[in-house]
Order: sequence, then structure tokens, then C-alpha cells
Amino acid sequence: MKLTATTLTLITTLTTSINAAVDPILYCDLCKAVIAETRVKISKVDPNKKTRIVQGQGRLSSKGELKTKSKLIPVTQSKEWLEEVFEEQVCGVIAEDYVKWFDGEDKKQWRVGRIMTHSGAMNTNIDLGFLQTGMGEAREVMEKDPNDRSRTIRWYCENAIEIAEDQLYDAFTKVSKKPSYDVCYKAMSWCGEENSDEDFEFPVVGEKKDEL
Repeated sequence: MKLTATTLTLITTLTTSINAAVDPILYCDLCKAVIAETRVKISKVDPNKKTRIVQGQGRLSSKGELKTKSKLIPVTQSKEWLEEVFEEQVCGVIAEDYVKWFDGEDKKQWRVGRIMTHSGAMNTNIDLGFLQTGMGEAREVMEKDPNDRSRTIRWYCENAIEIAEDQLYDAFTKVSKKPSYDVCYKAMSWCGEENSDEDFEFPVVGEKKDEL
């Protein structure tokens, strides 16, 4: 079935409208969280673990045998591995370890943040004091089941991945050194350049932790 120019324009308009309808501040948080937790997953995989991928289409030899070119890549760069992380793992981690909080002068701006930073400290960017008041938007902390709040975070996380799916796969299969900048800022325009830094940096090889 061929799509007419009018149909293609309508599809493009609807897609643009859906993407424009999301709250960029909230989705900046979600985008950076997905990238950070994916990098955490990558950091726990042996970098020497490889998987074989097929390159291009196969060709028939003079004997009628199908020959294909393939190469070994780190398993964390394969679409299959990333697909499992994006679809089965990362949003579960975010729903468990992150909290929805409220920002801005009127405390109405929805935000999502990791309660404990990746270095093990309390995340002081989150206004936990307001959440504990149970006032205004924070009423839901007192009124809603914690599992409902977690499910809400998971839904938004999955939606963010769905919207930015192609860009996320591109960043991780090509091993972007600045995925939050490339995806959350440049591709999706959810973050500003000033807040597109990485929430999780890979440990430097050979780096020693300070002794207490």
C-alpha cells in the first residue's frame, strides 16, 4: 500500500505533536536516567564478552553456498543485548530506585530523580522535605499506594524509551561518549546543553578508590 503525500504529512504532524506534548523537563530526567542505568548495566559486563553479528546480505558462492560476512563486537553494543536492557530491565530499576518529586517555585513541576546518587550519597537535588509535607502536589505521597507511584514512574520511563528508541540504540551501538548530550539534548531537545552531562560515568581503568 502506497501512502499519499497527505497521509505522510498527517503521520509526521501527529508524531511531532505527540513528541511536543511531553514535558521536556520531566523527560530530560527520564532520558538521562535511562542512559545512566544502561551505562551501569554495561559497566558490570566483562568487556571481553563478545557476540557475532552479520554484516550486510549474504552472497552465493560458485558452489551455490550462501556466504555472509560477520564480526565480533562487545555484547553490550549488540541490539539484542540493548533490547533486553531497554524492554525488560532499566525501567524496573528506575521505578524502584527513583522517586517522582516536585520542583519550581509553585512546586508543580514533575521531576524524577534517583534517591541515592551512583556514588552512594543522598541526592540533595530532590526536595524530600516538600514531599514529606503531603501538601499540594505532594498529597499523592500520603494518598497513593507507593506501588502506584512506582508504576507511574515505570510508565513514563517506558514511554520515554519508546519515543527516543532509535536515538538510544544509535548512541549505544556506536558507543557515544556523551549519550545524554547526543540523545537528550541534541536529538530530543528535552534537556538543555547546560544540563546534558552524564549522571553516571564509567570508572577509569586502573583508578584506585581513596582509602578511609
